[in-house]
Amino acid sequence: AHPRHRKQMKPHQIDGFNFLLSNLMTDNPGGCIMAHAPGSGKTFMIISFLQSFMAKYPFSRPLVVLPRGILATWKKEFQRWQVEDIPLFDFYSVKADSRTQQLEVLRKWAEERSILFLGYKQFSSIVCDTNCSKAAASCQEILLTCPSILILDEGHTPRNQDTDVLTSLEKVQTPRKIVLSGTLYQNHVKEIYIMTNIISF
Repeated sequence: AHPRHRKQMKPHQIDGFNFLLSNLMTDNPGGCIMAHAPGSGKTFMIISFLQSFMAKYPFSRPLVVLPRGILATWKKEFQRWQVEDIPLFDFYSVKADSRTQQLEVLRKWAEERSILFLGYKQFSSIVCDTNCSKAAASCQEILLTCPSILILDEGHTPRNQDTDVLTSLEKVQTPRKIVLSGTLYQNHVKEIYIMTNIISF
């Protein structure tokens, strides 16, 4: 971790950071679940890890999928904890509603050292789009092949009935996937199964 972050980390955050390190920055990376009570500093820990990850892998392109309502919180936390200026892209701030507009944002993210934020429904609507346009196909290709690491905040959110969401998340080609949850052991056993299933693809 960056020295500035290390000074602020509590013991459980250091353990969590090292857990991410051992699972995601190895020769044979996989997925993992970070489950801890709300307010335990999971976002800060992930931001710190992402900056270390991007320092080691400068061509990486992280994708964060999250409920739309917490996007502003993530951006605020990045501004607070960033040790370098990493561009943050999303569709909401630039009002990218059409596939052509979204493709423009996705291309900027793919070409520039940066991080992309998307809502769950937004992500699945692109990946499951049956529109045969070139813009729709290009958006799908970038989202499925470009991410170097996939972070799912409130990872217990997708459920069995959200078939499109679950199917689209499983199609992302990177093995590096992090599911964040603050309520893991309060959830139904099916939700735990869904989370472990997502990170195993």
